[in-house]
Amino acid sequence: MNGDEMNVVVLLLECILFQIDADSIHGRMCDARDGHIYKTIVMNDAVWMAENLSYVMPHSKCPMNDSSSCSEFGRIYDWHSAMNACPNGWHLPSIDEWKKLSLKFSPSELKSKKYWREDCGQTPGTDRYGFSALPVGLMLRCDCNGDSMHLYPMIGCLAQFWTSKDSLPVIDKYGVYEIAFFVQIWFDELTLRKGNRDRLFSIRCIKN
Repeated sequence: MNGDEMNVVVLLLECILFQIDADSIHGRMCDARDGHIYKTIVMNDAVWMAENLSYVMPHSKCPMNDSSSCSEFGRIYDWHSAMNACPNGWHLPSIDEWKKLSLKFSPSELKSKKYWREDCGQTPGTDRYGFSALPVGLMLRCDCNGDSMHLYPMIGCLAQFWTSKDSLPVIDKYGVYEIAFFVQIWFDELTLRKGNRDRLFSIRCIKN
């Protein structure tokens, strides 16, 4: 058994030994792929991660391209990587699963108590149940003056999360764009929106 295989076995053993209270409203789960432990929360009889996913996938990054930010904010993913990022037994939430959440809980109750910036008109949430939606913003790819750049607008101003639903491509004079749906929390509103699949947003996983 080589070193990598031994590391996988150790992580699996750690996750098996880690006790998870599946009946608790506030619980924890262990991702056997890397040993990361996430807070979970039961909302509408569904078990959600109460933290943004941090698993390393192709086409995922730490916010602001700062590795230290991943520990607090999780990683951000393009839509294709997000579709395959959740641990075994978990999945990327559908539009309906997000709608059920928004019908029972207000955006203010879902928002975290910190990191929301007053200079862009935001107020902290109450985080009443511990869902802790963080205002990570998004990452855009920009070919600016012939240079490929990554831009990180709206950090501290809004929270955006991919759903599992794609959409028909959009065609304009600049080309064809693959589109998918995401949810956005901004100004204490949770709305469903569409955007390019190559944007990088946060993701929350929900238990199967």
